Amino acid sequence: MRSWFCLFLLTIALPALALANDAPPERPDSLPVFRAVLDGNPRLVVIPLHRDMLLAYDTGSCTLHKAWTGSVGLREGRSSAEGPVYLLDRSAGAWFTGDGVRAKRLTPRFLGYRLRAGRVMLAYELVLDGETYFVEEYPSYTQGAAGAPQLLRRFKF
Repeated sequence: MRSWFCLFLLTIALPALALANDAPPERPDSLPVFRAVLDGNPRLVVIPLHRDMLLAYDTGSCTLHKAWTGSVGLREGRSSAEGPVYLLDRSAGAWFTGDGVRAKRLTPRFLGYRLRAGRVMLAYELVLDGETYFVEEYPSYTQGAAGAPQLLRRFKF
């Protein structure tokens, strides 16, 4: 009887643990992924990655523009990022490749985003000398040892 009980617990507990480890991130349901002019910057995709982190991607340069905690507010008909900023990219936002001596700029093109099992995937293509390279980016939220928010960006080329 005892061995059947242990077997029953294993058949219930192990799949539940596997699902718990692969659970979707804690994304806020009240704010979906959307396109916006944010803080006066056009062509941004806003991603509520976690209740403690929002991201804004520039679809023109295919780069991360801003990461912050807080919300998106509407003031005088304009949307704005409200809350402390973790990262703000003030550069021209470009993709480069090179051999250590010369750098070549790649031409980016935003292909869109998808939501899969609560996770966001951004798709780009980068063009260099007539060759096209496809890129998928998977941003995710994690916490450091002291509980500080961290952004993890995974790329698939």
